[in-house]
Amino acid sequence: MTGPRYNEFIQAQKVRVIDENGENLGVMYTREAFEQAQEVGLDLVEISPNADPPVAKFLDIGRFKYEAQKKAAEQRKKQKTQEIKEIKMRPNIDDHDYDTKMKKVFEFLEEGERKGTRSRSRCASAVARWRMANLAWQCSAESRSRPPKWPRSRPIRAWRAVRC
Repeated sequence: MTGPRYNEFIQAQKVRVIDENGENLGVMYTREAFEQAQEVGLDLVEISPNADPPVAKFLDIGRFKYEAQKKAAEQRKKQKTQEIKEIKMRPNIDDHDYDTKMKKVFEFLEEGERKGTRSRSRCASAVARWRMANLAWQCSAESRSRPPKWPRSRPIRAWRAVRC
C-alpha cells in the first residue's frame, strides 16, 4: 500500500485523534476512532505515524491523496533543473573552428548558463591526450580571462575526455 495508512490499515492500538474541524479529540483506541469517523462519513487517516502516539485525522482519503498529488506536481513544476550545455572538440581542431566554438561558449556564458566541453580523441595515444589536455587548459584560461557580463555566469569548469 502506498501513501498514508487509513481505516483498518492503521496498526497502532491507540492514536491521537483530530476531527474534521481540526479539534483535538484526545488519545483513543484506533477501533473507536475508526467507528467515529464512519459515523461522520469520513476515513481515519494516519497523518503522523512517527509520533507517540500516532496522529490520525478524520478525512476523505480520496480527496487527501488527490491534494497530495497536486501539491507534489506543483513542487515539481517549481523545481529548477540544472542543465550543463556542452561543446564537443577533437584534438586536431583547426584554429578557426576553435574560435567559432569558443565564441559559442562565451554566448552561453553571457546568458548565465553553466558550460562544459567534451573532448573526443580517436586514439589513445599520448600525443592525443597531450593535445586534449592542452586544449582544455587553453579553453579554461580563455574563459577566465574574459570578464562575465552577468553576475551569474561562471568560467568553464567541467572537462571530460571521451575515447570513442
